[in-house]
Amino acid sequence: FVRQAAETGIDIFRVFDSLNWVENMRVAMDAVVENGKICEGTVCYTGDILNPDRAKYNLNYYVKMGKEFLTAHGPEGVRRVAECGMPIFLDTKFHDIPNTVNSAIRAALPLNPFVINVHASGGSQMMRAAQSAVEEAGDKRPLLIAVTVLTSMSDEDLAEIGMQGLTEDRVVALAKLTQKSGLDGVVCSPLEITAVRKACGQDFKLMVPGIRPAWSVARDQKRITTPSDAVKLGCLLYTSPS
Repeated sequence: FVRQAAETGIDIFRVFDSLNWVENMRVAMDAVVENGKICEGTVCYTGDILNPDRAKYNLNYYVKMGKEFLTAHGPEGVRRVAECGMPIFLDTKFHDIPNTVNSAIRAALPLNPFVINVHASGGSQMMRAAQSAVEEAGDKRPLLIAVTVLTSMSDEDLAEIGMQGLTEDRVVALAKLTQKSGLDGVVCSPLEITAVRKACGQDFKLMVPGIRPAWSVARDQKRITTPSDAVKLGCLLYTSPS
């Protein structure tokens, strides 16, 4: 994987182990060095973030807070992670009536998220209500991103819920609606990068999940591609399989 990624233009590799076991990281780190690339050894914080007596690592990288974390730990858990100085992606995917989404985002602003997201299928009124809420943060305004079509869904899945046509066409339509509503960007699969770039321009931000090595298990993701193909499509950052 390291060799193939290096050949396609990846210059920096972040290597980590959930238990911070350096010996378990050595094979990957050596492979990066052997290919003449830069290796970042990353410390994982695996302790109880809700325990104020536990020392926290000051990790200056991106942290994603999804529904599982929020359900288990609530806003206080997010605050404890934020105390480490890490920018937070609050992956809540809000999807409700406009007033409820506006109120929910306003309630989340004290957590100082760097990115927060909604579902584009909530419509332009809902997205504008979300946009109005983030503007209240002033200089601390988070980026507001809209999810287009989940990477677990195919043309057949959309047809099952009454949405006819190609998934790519729906993603592009939702991306254009998101941009028109004043948001910063969208979440789309790697298969739609080119089409969304053509429709919305280079400055519109794209968050791209579903990038996995050929040997990894796709799990419930259906619209995916490999790291090398993602680089060719213009994706600069990609996620590792989990």
